[in-house]
Amino acid sequence: MKGFIKYSAIIAAAMFCVTQAQAFTVSYAANAGTAIAQNDGSQLAGPSLIEFGYTSSTKAQISNAFYNAATPALGVSAVNALFSIWATDQTTSGTDPTAPGTFSSGSGNGGAGFFSKQIYMLAFDASTIAGASQVGVFSGGPNFGQSNGSDPWTFPANDQTQIGIECSDVTAPGVVLGGYGTDNGAGDAAWMGGTPNGLLLAAFPVPEPSTIMLVVLGMLGAIGLIRRRH
Repeated sequence: MKGFIKYSAIIAAAMFCVTQAQAFTVSYAANAGTAIAQNDGSQLAGPSLIEFGYTSSTKAQISNAFYNAATPALGVSAVNALFSIWATDQTTSGTDPTAPGTFSSGSGNGGAGFFSKQIYMLAFDASTIAGASQVGVFSGGPNFGQSNGSDPWTFPANDQTQIGIECSDVTAPGVVLGGYGTDNGAGDAAWMGGTPNGLLLAAFPVPEPSTIMLVVLGMLGAIGLIRRRH
């Protein structure tokens, strides 16, 4: 029995070492100057879900998945389904969250399937995907989309490696879905550090009153035509 316990402990230790070896670490941060905000530039209501992963989908495919959905919730879910997720976290998490939409944290998960792949960050306006109606997809630094291999938003090429990425790395070309700007004119840029580089989530466009009126008139006309035929 003692021998069995001894060898079980050895096997468990070996498995732990293997598990530890099959991982890399990515630290990630967003300060007040590059916080994640709602589509109109206003603060997120509270801790909101962020994800880090990879996709082979194009920018157009990601955009179509959101805007061609029947509802915002279905659009959020459709976008998320395009990604292989490596790690999840929340805004206002980590060591120095200064405002809603900021974070300073990291993850150390297995790297298999993600080595040397482009890092994408998905951000939501709720703590769960099911509760979200807005989503943003962001990636890359100044060299995003270039083939020179110097983009900091790239998963490590092997295990036992640590890298760090920040939302301040993201420039306008790195906005895959969402926006890149400041506030909605209501002074919200103050909490973003007063700089025009907040990362804005994407939202369904609200129909203009004239568009709604045209739809209503069309429906009334169709109803009148059906009544005249009968």
